[in-house]
Amino acid sequence: MTGEVGVWKSASRNYMWRYNDTRRLQCDMDDMPVVSSLHVTLSDDGAFVGYSHGALAYCDFRVPYMKSVTSFAGAVRCIESTTGHCVVVGTDSGSLSLLDMRFARSESSSSIVRTYEQPVQAPITAIRSCPHDPRVFAVAVGTNVHIYNCEPRDSRCLLFTHEAHQSKVMDLGWHPSPEFSYTIGSVELGSGHGSGEFQIWRPSDFIL
Repeated sequence: MTGEVGVWKSASRNYMWRYNDTRRLQCDMDDMPVVSSLHVTLSDDGAFVGYSHGALAYCDFRVPYMKSVTSFAGAVRCIESTTGHCVVVGTDSGSLSLLDMRFARSESSSSIVRTYEQPVQAPITAIRSCPHDPRVFAVAVGTNVHIYNCEPRDSRCLLFTHEAHQSKVMDLGWHPSPEFSYTIGSVELGSGHGSGEFQIWRPSDFIL
């Protein structure tokens, strides 16, 4: 057993069910690598599960059933919901893709509706959708944070790049208050002894 996916109700000690035995796991994948990421859908009726060998599966809480959706070149590290029926997926190999959840039940390359070009190929460590504008999401790649628009009015998907960090960006988050809309906090790994910085910043309104 290399990991499990479990579902339970809050304030309960017991699982409703869980996937932790490959003999009982209804999954189309040939093996069961380590679970590297998990993201519950906004409708709360299922979750996307990323694996260390690049597979992405969809787990339907109502069945329960797990189905392979697609696969990537590197380990799936980040999964984030965006506008409509879409999720953004980032991998260790630096690939960044937009998937349509309506194709989650069948394994098909058509579930990938857009692939974003990265200025520098590096592992993606975090993806966060903007709470005030679901079209916009931020991605931590290496020492930079890129801001994308998943529904661009033109061909320009990459809106802005924050380049002030000196070491690998480990996580980021948008400020939830409308008063501070489009404000981001991002934290870097640092070189040791607590030298990493936590930065709070905001791109220009003109860019967004």
